[in-house]
Amino acid sequence: MSELNMKKRLIILIAGTCCWLQPLIAQSTRYRDPIFSQVQLRKDVAFGSAVNRYTQQTQTLRMDIYEPQGDSAAARPCLVMVHGGGFYTGRKNGPNYTRVCNEAAQRGYLAVSIDYRLRPKSGKTTRINVIDAAHDMKAAVRWLRKNKASLRLDADRISCIGSSAG
Repeated sequence: MSELNMKKRLIILIAGTCCWLQPLIAQSTRYRDPIFSQVQLRKDVAFGSAVNRYTQQTQTLRMDIYEPQGDSAAARPCLVMVHGGGFYTGRKNGPNYTRVCNEAAQRGYLAVSIDYRLRPKSGKTTRINVIDAAHDMKAAVRWLRKNKASLRLDADRISCIGSSAG
């Protein structure tokens, strides 16, 4: 086969592949670009409870759920946002966390922002504070997986992100 024929076949193969991939490329913008203008917010959804070791009181653990309004996807990936604050301060509805969750939902993700057990401000952060917060985050993920059908959640695509202590 001549070099010219080989080049022609390669060009035809590349052109054909690009035509075939074009619908997939267009679809892939769902999670990259904001395609939903409205976000539905469900505040203070209980996902579990745990004893706060400092108050000895059972604390209800809550999350805010952000969903793209008008989304018809059967199974969406989920972003779990965990706030920072040195394990003694911070809330799931802080302005930065709200913005990240809204922007994720506008791109087609199910986004949640969770609260977790906090220590008193006067105490030092210890290993146990980190473990308690991690347990609370894991409880949120278990709750999401348990409710995947009603949330239209892809339980195999859950990511957790946060800042500082989160």
